Amino acid sequence: IEKKLKYVSGWEKKKTKEANEASANNQKGALHKFLKRSKPENENMITSSETAETDSMKNAKTAVVNVVREEDNDVTLTTDQHVVMGNEQNVVDPLRNLDDPAMWPKKMERSCIDYLLQKGPPEITLENFPKNKDGRHFSKVHCKRKLSNGESILRPWLIYSVSADKIYCFYCRLLGKQKSSFLNEGFDQWQSCTTRLAEHEKSQGHLDAMTSCCEAGARLSKKTSIDKIHQEMLYSETKRWNQVFQRLVAIVQFLAERNLAFRGTIERVGEPSNGNFLGLVELLAKFDPVMGEHLRRVTTAEIYDHYLGKKIQNKLITVITDAVVNAILRDIKNAKYFSVILDCTPDISHKEQMSLTIRYVSDGVNVKEPVVVHERFIKFLPVESTTGQDLCDVLENELEKLELNVENIRGQGYDNGANMKGVHSGVQKRLLNNSRAFFTPCACHNYNLVVADMVKTCPDALTFFGTIQRVYTIFSASTKRWSLFRKHVSNLSVKPLCETRWECRIDSVKALRYQLPEICDALDELAEETNDAIIKSEAETLYETLKQYKFLVSLVLWYDVLFQVNFVSKELQGETVDLSTAMDSYNNLMTWLRKLRVDGFVQILVTAKELAKNMEVVAIFPAKRQRKRQYDKSVENFTPGNAEDDYRINCFNRIVDTAIQSLQPRFEQLKSNHNLFGFLVSFKSLQRDDIRKFTASLEQALTSSTDQSADICGRELADEMESLRHILPNTAKTPVEILAYLSTNERYTAFPNYFVALRIFLTIPVTVASGERSFSRLKLIKNYLRSTIHEDRLNNLAILAIEHDLCRKQNFDDILYDFATRKARKVKLI
Repeated sequence: IEKKLKYVSGWEKKKTKEANEASANNQKGALHKFLKRSKPENENMITSSETAETDSMKNAKTAVVNVVREEDNDVTLTTDQHVVMGNEQNVVDPLRNLDDPAMWPKKMERSCIDYLLQKGPPEITLENFPKNKDGRHFSKVHCKRKLSNGESILRPWLIYSVSADKIYCFYCRLLGKQKSSFLNEGFDQWQSCTTRLAEHEKSQGHLDAMTSCCEAGARLSKKTSIDKIHQEMLYSETKRWNQVFQRLVAIVQFLAERNLAFRGTIERVGEPSNGNFLGLVELLAKFDPVMGEHLRRVTTAEIYDHYLGKKIQNKLITVITDAVVNAILRDIKNAKYFSVILDCTPDISHKEQMSLTIRYVSDGVNVKEPVVVHERFIKFLPVESTTGQDLCDVLENELEKLELNVENIRGQGYDNGANMKGVHSGVQKRLLNNSRAFFTPCACHNYNLVVADMVKTCPDALTFFGTIQRVYTIFSASTKRWSLFRKHVSNLSVKPLCETRWECRIDSVKALRYQLPEICDALDELAEETNDAIIKSEAETLYETLKQYKFLVSLVLWYDVLFQVNFVSKELQGETVDLSTAMDSYNNLMTWLRKLRVDGFVQILVTAKELAKNMEVVAIFPAKRQRKRQYDKSVENFTPGNAEDDYRINCFNRIVDTAIQSLQPRFEQLKSNHNLFGFLVSFKSLQRDDIRKFTASLEQALTSSTDQSADICGRELADEMESLRHILPNTAKTPVEILAYLSTNERYTAFPNYFVALRIFLTIPVTVASGERSFSRLKLIKNYLRSTIHEDRLNNLAILAIEHDLCRKQNFDDILYDFATRKARKVKLI
């Protein structure tokens, strides 16, 4: 007699644990199987059976339901799978293989049969069938039966398996009872295919199976099957679950677009601190009958699989994100050529995040949308090292996961860091070794560095910006002082200086430029009323400084310079900016600076004197105190004529000259790329010989160094441009307008080389503004309250927030309907 153990043995516990883990692994990724087919015509569809309900919540009777415990493993929502989202599906499911009868199980439940009857026989879409060892293969000729009078009729029951290279009978596969090779094993004896097909369609077993299928299909279409009541309940539940999940997806989109947190401190329905997701569910339940009924069933414990917990939130976020990413990748692959834009920043958890943005052109031919230049955010890539080699490896690995060919990169956009733009070991140099990727340093960063050089070259400029920062500090350090400031200044408030974006300091300068008298009055009143000796001294000193004529001249000078630089920088931050626009902005700024160098000082003095008159300040530069220096015979003594000449020589001229000298080398790469592609826009005014010279240079630049393949033919491009210059309308001036003209009515077919060259030209980025904007979303999503957010969730929420316009265009009806039909199996039938 075996001794009965009081406790379960360790071996049995281990066996149970392994069985549970195996079951969990089988269910892992179950969401990824419901977006691989279109929505069925008949909305009243019965699906395959699901796993039974868990027993974990059968004793829940309270009105307040703990949302944490739920059947999240039942959720099966996803989009078309991409390699990034994982090949996690290894479970053979008949509903995942509708078009392959060899993958259907030999014994199917009635619900599966009904579902396949409603879908109908899968269409044979393959054109080139594989050959067997005898050199024979299946042909679509067998899909038709030729009658004795010469007519042909279809064989709708004949279906083909791509994986097994066999044919089956649809009717016999579902309801056939007579043994036949067309039933389960499949038929692949192609030499006798015609004879065997004729014998099978005349057999009694085939006729009986066809009759049974037709009758069952008729009953399903009229809802008059034997289990009519059961079917109607399933239909009702399918519709209800579909409506519930439509609302849940809408809530997820709403919160993600606004960078709002989903969960609260408590995950219970009815609690005030249960988070935004459950809060919106409760709000909808007050006014929406569908969500109200669902919440009633949850709170009364009628259902236990409510799908309101954190796991379903993450899965819904993943589903929506997959749809958006797949749409972006489809557009990129249709466009073929693309550019990468990278930028790095540390997040709140002190982790270095590299933003990956891809720029491509929708040419209006391959996709049904107008010609548009897109810069789409892909994801944040955490990096451990920021060397050029490591960043390049991370980029190439990610592009490989996205199934994007590195050889199709035609542009690179980075900031001015040495690890990015380095000509020897930077990311741009390493990519140039592998592909024809034209590098352009960020133009906005260049302008920012130019302004920084201008400030550092002159001590008076440093003093000027230090004074502006002191004005902000003295008022913002106290609420009482700020109230006094707002009493005198009602419009623009003083702002702190930006430490990184120098061109943005125009906001700080603008407040003083147009409100200096009011600010001086506020400082005067502050000096009179305060009892703090330090504040009183600071206010009096600032008041005297702001009333100096030299400060007024510097105020006018720096406002004009920063206004011009800020205007050019803002102009280049759009997604559609191309090399021609960037080059025109650069030339305009250089022209303005050269003109300012010649006669700009006189105009600045005129404006400063008007400002001094309004403030009752004497328009005279204060005499500069001469420091005693040891006499040096090797240096000639130079004494300026007066203080005004001293300011013009040592401050004004130095600032403007530094700006001109700093701009030229920083934009050499931009000018080089424009010299290579710029003729594509201005070819109308060029001579024939010049066009041929430019096209030859472009062909050489677009030729691969590895296999010598070229994107264009220079000689053909020159001939196309020579013909196009006579028919291109004058209204098509910009590259986008020219591309739109060519894509209309398939005009591009006559100018293929020019069409390709123009697409590559528009693909090259000018700035990394899109990457910078993604960092703003990063700080909103991963803040100090959510500093431990998982990397996948961070990327999913970032995509939904940044690419919200594309997210709104996605249609999730197919996903929700397929899942709702499976959820309907949980309805209680008794």
